Amino acid sequence: MAERKPKFALPGKVEHYLATLSKVYARSGDRRKQEIIVNAQVRVHEGWESEWEHGEQSHGHALYLAVPEGTYPYMAEERESLQYDIRADLNQTQNVPHEHIAEVFLEMQQEQDRDWRRESGVLLSPRSTTTPSAESRIWGKAGYRVFLGHRAGVKKRPRG
Repeated sequence: MAERKPKFALPGKVEHYLATLSKVYARSGDRRKQEIIVNAQVRVHEGWESEWEHGEQSHGHALYLAVPEGTYPYMAEERESLQYDIRADLNQTQNVPHEHIAEVFLEMQQEQDRDWRRESGVLLSPRSTTTPSAESRIWGKAGYRVFLGHRAGVKKRPRG
């Protein structure tokens, strides 16, 4: 007989509880935690853990908060305590019976189409090299090497 997967209510209400928690953080002046939950991309792993309490089964979910890359370095050192605090605060805010947030994971959003090597400021520019024979073929052996440009008559005309 196949085991029936339980229907969970808390994952569908996470955005509501995060919105409430944002207001709590705003009122208490905890801007760092508020910035995290407001700017994060949210993902829930349903049924992360299951335990029995007083003869009833309780289900814990994992909450992943992917924060923008610019925010992540400033919270990296205190990531564990932030994860713990947000988890505890969410569990105090929510009221779904037999469900809770078991873990909160703060991770960095993946940015696409970036040239992070160039943005680092330490990327060495590749040097273009020309063989001596190619150089003398292009520039000749005597005089200055000056390129002024192509004649306007040689320039390709846009089609249109």
